[in-house]
Amino acid sequence: IMSKDGDYKRFVAIVKAHNKKLLKNAASRCLSNDEVGALESFTESFSNPAVAVPLAVTQAIIKLIMKWPGPLLFPPLGLYQAIMLRDAQRKVLVKQYKVIIPKLIAIVSEEKAKDTVQMMALCVFLNMFANSNL
Repeated sequence: IMSKDGDYKRFVAIVKAHNKKLLKNAASRCLSNDEVGALESFTESFSNPAVAVPLAVTQAIIKLIMKWPGPLLFPPLGLYQAIMLRDAQRKVLVKQYKVIIPKLIAIVSEEKAKDTVQMMALCVFLNMFANSNL
């Protein structure tokens, strides 16, 4: 879906903007310059499912999901899902499920979480198990 509608570009732009704002008060939650560079350099390739996502990009997105406050998680979750829906990447991400699944459950069960973030977390969770090979 994302490779058709271009949301990944908007999500990358939002991630960069939030990262810049968080650098002032919560630098430990932010991406490094190298991680931002890796994400920026891969932005155009999100539209091509045949191009493998570099491990640095995947790790940067997982870092955001684990460290950013709940209200900011929609774009990182969307990017994670865009990567997860690539057949070649699914095998790499399976190794991270034990870390991601508890975070997704926490997001979905958080009473004060934004509905949009909860729905994206739920979509990611369900898509994790859409592949019968897992």
